[in-house]
Amino acid sequence: MGGGGRPRRGDVVQGGPGVTSARRSPVAPEDSVAMRVVVALAVEVGIIALALQGAVTGAVAVTALVLAPAGYAFSYVRRARPSIVLKVLLALGLVVATMAFLQTVRSVTTVDAARIPLSGLFLWVQVLHAFDVPRRRDLAFSMTSSTTLVAAAGALALTTSFLWVLGVWAALAAAWLWLSAAPRPDPHAAPLAIRITAPGPRPRLAGVRSAAVAGIAALCLGSALFLVMPRLPASLLRTPPFSLGHRTPTPSSTDSVSNPGLPSAGGDGVVDFAALGYPGFSSAMDLRARGALSDQIVFRVRADQPELWRAEVFDTYDGSIWTASDTGASGLSLDADTQSYEPRYPSMEAPLPPPFSNEIVQTFYVSEAQPNVLFAAARAEKIY
Repeated sequence: MGGGGRPRRGDVVQGGPGVTSARRSPVAPEDSVAMRVVVALAVEVGIIALALQGAVTGAVAVTALVLAPAGYAFSYVRRARPSIVLKVLLALGLVVATMAFLQTVRSVTTVDAARIPLSGLFLWVQVLHAFDVPRRRDLAFSMTSSTTLVAAAGALALTTSFLWVLGVWAALAAAWLWLSAAPRPDPHAAPLAIRITAPGPRPRLAGVRSAAVAGIAALCLGSALFLVMPRLPASLLRTPPFSLGHRTPTPSSTDSVSNPGLPSAGGDGVVDFAALGYPGFSSAMDLRARGALSDQIVFRVRADQPELWRAEVFDTYDGSIWTASDTGASGLSLDADTQSYEPRYPSMEAPLPPPFSNEIVQTFYVSEAQPNVLFAAARAEKIY
C-alpha cells in the first residue's frame, strides 16, 4: 500500500472477511498459449471468410494466413521484450497498406463500393497487429477485430453456407470468453481476479455464466427482431452499391445475341450445347440441340417480389429451328454516359406509368460467363 492508503499496481488488498483481492498490472505480458491460439484461429477464420466471398485475392489470403499465425508466435516469444524498432516497422507497414488502399479507392464513385478495399486494408492491419500483441488487452483487440472481418464477409455472402463459417467463429469466441474469465497464476504479481476464500460461487464459473447468459439473451433478441421485422424494399436505395468505373465492352454494337455457352455445330449437324449454356439465348433456337444442364449455379437473382420474366421471343418455326422475324423492333438503346444505363424503348413498349406499374429491383449475381441476354422483368427503367 502507498503512503496515502491508495493501492498500487500489483498490491494485495484486503476487501473484507475471508476475501482477498488483487490487481495485476495491465502492462504485464500474457503467458497463456491457449488464448493466443484461440485468437489466431479466430483471425484465420475471418481471413478465410473474406477469401471465400471474393473480398481478397487468393495470393493475399494465403499470405495473410501464413503471416498472421507467425506474427502471434513471434509476439509470444517477445512478449516480455518490447521493441521500439518493431513498432516503427509496423507503423511503416501500416502506411504502405493505407497508401495501397487509397490508390485502390481512387476509382470508387459510391460509398458502398469501398467496402471491399476497406476489408483488404483492415485485413493487413490485423496481420501487422499480430506481431505486437504482448498483453491480454492486445489479444482482446485482435479478437474484436476478427469480428469485423467475419462481419465484412457476411455482408458479401449470398447463401446460407456462410453459417458454417459463423459457427466456427462463434465456437472460438466462446472459448475466448472461457479463457479470459479464468485467473492466471503469476509468480511476480498478484492473481488477476478476486480470490474468494469464503464459501460462495467460483469466480471463473460466475464470469462464464454471466457471459453465457448475456450472449444467449443477445442471440435470442436479435433472432426475434430478425424474424418479425420486414425486409426493406431495395427500391429505397437510390445509389447502387458499386461503381461502373471499369466497364466490360460489349462484343459488338449490333443487336445480335452472343452466347459463350453454345459451341458451334459438329460435322454431324447436331449441336451439343455446353453444360453451363442455355440454348434459348441465340439468334435462333435449334430444337435438335441435345445435352444436359448441370447443377452448377451460373447466376443468382434477388428481387423485391415475384415478377414475370422475359428474355427473347421467337415467332418463326421451320420444323426444327425457331427464329425471331424482326429483332430490331424489340431492340433498345442504352445511354452509357451516366452512372446508370437509361434504356430507350420504342413508343409501343415504353414503361407504363403508375398505378399501372410498380417499382421493383432485381439484382443479378453472375458467376459464370453468360450471353448478352438475361431473363428479367420487362421494361426496365434503369440498368446498372
